[in-house]
Amino acid sequence: MEMRSPYDDLAKAFPDCGCAGQQGIAVAVRAFLQGPYSVFSGMMADHLRVAGLIPLTEPYTGLGYDPVGAAPQSGSAIAASVLDQTQSPLTDIVDWVILELRDANDGSIRLATRYALVQRFGHIVDLDGVSPVRFAAPPGAYRVAVLHRNHKGIVTSGAVTLPGPLVDFTSGSLQVVSASTARAAMSPVLGLIQGDVTFNDFVSYVGNNNDRDPILLAVGGNVPTNVATGYSNADVNMDGVIKYVGPDNDRDPILSAIGGSIPTNVLPNTYLHSTP
Repeated sequence: MEMRSPYDDLAKAFPDCGCAGQQGIAVAVRAFLQGPYSVFSGMMADHLRVAGLIPLTEPYTGLGYDPVGAAPQSGSAIAASVLDQTQSPLTDIVDWVILELRDANDGSIRLATRYALVQRFGHIVDLDGVSPVRFAAPPGAYRVAVLHRNHKGIVTSGAVTLPGPLVDFTSGSLQVVSASTARAAMSPVLGLIQGDVTFNDFVSYVGNNNDRDPILLAVGGNVPTNVATGYSNADVNMDGVIKYVGPDNDRDPILSAIGGSIPTNVLPNTYLHSTP
């Protein structure tokens, strides 16, 4: 199977490509989410899409995320056809993500937001499901950040020139903030760390605002063996089923993310909060 980007020929500055979104710069980014990633297939599972659970409108406004930039992003929506079966499993949609441009010198300063979609092979695409994400921003040097509703966000540790080559967060050659704890090792690739159920860029198993309790609440709050279904941050492995105990449960990945043995550990980001 050829592992070629679906937009290798499109990552050009406007007006040389007919990409979706605002006229400006087209940004080609690739990233894996640990929760749905399979080391056997080398790509993410699209259980949410197959089950018809991915919403047509971005979910981040409801989570309190505040977009920045020249064009309003809240309420960004896609056509139902974007989630239809495609010609290649590599390009099937896995979920919504947030793509940000940040200040070249200070990665805590957010400059522009786009709500976007991530495909099974990790390419982050615009609302048409195929094109690189276009920002209403001038060409130049930026840091690039990727956020997800139940994975720990990530940002480049230095500026990249945009438009330019693929920004590949799955590769160890791309340097990121907090390098040793910023990405999950999913041999031979890297991915965003699962378990940030509360969408606050901290992964914690116990204590205030921990990521474990929302899973128990999602299955009813009293009977840990209950199972729920739906599109939920509590569905850490993103299979459409929320489980607190048993095979493929959503609680164990949180403990694994913080080290696997000390439940009081916390996995923070340095400054990558989803809201300012």
